[in-house]
Amino acid sequence: MSEATNPFPTTNEQARSKDNEDRTDWSYPYHYPDRHKRFPAQETLIASYLHQQYRFQNKNLKESKSETSNHNLDGVILTAWNQFGKPTQEIENLKNNEDLKAHLEKRNLEIEPILTLASNFRWLEDAYLVKGLTFQQAEDIATAFGQLAFIILHDNKATLRLTNNASFMGLPRDYEESTYVNLTEVTYKHCPARYPSADKSQCKMVGGPYGSAAIHAAGIWQTTRKQFVSRLGCDPCATGPEPRDGAILINEPCMPSRFGGFQWRSEPYLAN
Repeated sequence: MSEATNPFPTTNEQARSKDNEDRTDWSYPYHYPDRHKRFPAQETLIASYLHQQYRFQNKNLKESKSETSNHNLDGVILTAWNQFGKPTQEIENLKNNEDLKAHLEKRNLEIEPILTLASNFRWLEDAYLVKGLTFQQAEDIATAFGQLAFIILHDNKATLRLTNNASFMGLPRDYEESTYVNLTEVTYKHCPARYPSADKSQCKMVGGPYGSAAIHAAGIWQTTRKQFVSRLGCDPCATGPEPRDGAILINEPCMPSRFGGFQWRSEPYLAN
């Protein structure tokens, strides 16, 4: 399967070098000369949906291994990000989500912004919690906007449903799996680059100002950090962040996602 038709490509779309195409197991952009390589997906598609967590209205919603109380949640989580799993820049994701928002508003649906996060904070997606949709309506919208699956929230459960777009992975459209979710209030915004640390320290930059590889790594880290902090906030940085100058990327990197991509890590979790 060619790079153009592969739904899960292992290289950045903007890559110029096509050498060593079989290498996908690197851990940092500056470990190898070919820095256009993307991280492979961390987990299966289904696992990424079942383990993801959510932020909205200063509240955090995440998977629970045991039954939880009724949170009176009701709605469908829809996004237009990372359509069909292809590497996508933030500007394109934002445009696609604006198109989704316009579509939902045209149908006079009640929507609320909600942020979807990887279980370990390695990727995120802007999304909407939509009320008043039937299952078939939700699936039709998710399919039209290039999604392979979507989540239904009801009471204390998050239920994964697939769309017809997932058929190329051999996954049946009628697949369904639920998890309990626990709702808590976010009282302190820890540095997202240090997750799961619960301390009040600031993160440290990955990469550095000297050498093309280190500059490239720092640029990817800074770009992704801005994406996370602008959405999640960071109370430690409100006290004055450490200097992080000196890394500018010529091209914006494609965003990390549930399908893989450049992902930043910081001390003390470099080995995670």
